[in-house]
Amino acid sequence: MQNFFINKGSILPILEMKLIEYGRVGSENHEPFFDALQNADIFFNMVDVDTGVVKVAHQPGILIEADGCTDQYHIAYEWKPRDVSRPGKYVGTFEIIFNKDNDKEFAGRNLIVPIQNQLIINVTEGLIKK
Repeated sequence: MQNFFINKGSILPILEMKLIEYGRVGSENHEPFFDALQNADIFFNMVDVDTGVVKVAHQPGILIEADGCTDQYHIAYEWKPRDVSRPGKYVGTFEIIFNKDNDKEFAGRNLIVPIQNQLIINVTEGLIKK
């Protein structure tokens, strides 16, 4: 399980997740995946753990090219105040929809991220002022 914390009503920090090289750590053949990713649509969803109510539905995410010597990408979501207007615990997912014109291996496919660990988003009341 991955935990992310944000204060109620805040829009920072953005939610950012590193993508593993097509699920094969150390794979030499990750280039087709990263090429397909650059033309994909990314969406974010968030559901209340206790009630099952959808808090964020199919909102656009962003692709960030990470600094470094190798191709590495992160997917991210920039919060809107309404997304974090109520304290609670939520499950977040990113959906990557690959363009049908991509490499045949990815064309028209959807990928739900994270794959291995559930992403838990904790919206807190914030710091208590004394």
